[in-house]
Amino acid sequence: MKLAGPDIASPRATGKYLVGMPMWMWVNQSATTYGPNTASASAGGVTVTATAKVSKIG
Repeated sequence: MKLAGPDIASPRATGKYLVGMPMWMWVNQSATTYGPNTASASAGGVTVTATAKVSKIG
């Protein structure tokens, strides 16, 4: 299972910002950055399945 860090986005991706000025930011959602992302592995007749998903961004 490959997971990436959050894909953070803002209204001015390449613009300038003022320190102390409120602004909106959000996370673009995909299976590798936000989930759910599921993978399975088998060995010796046993299969294990893991699911990763974001529960909180703080």
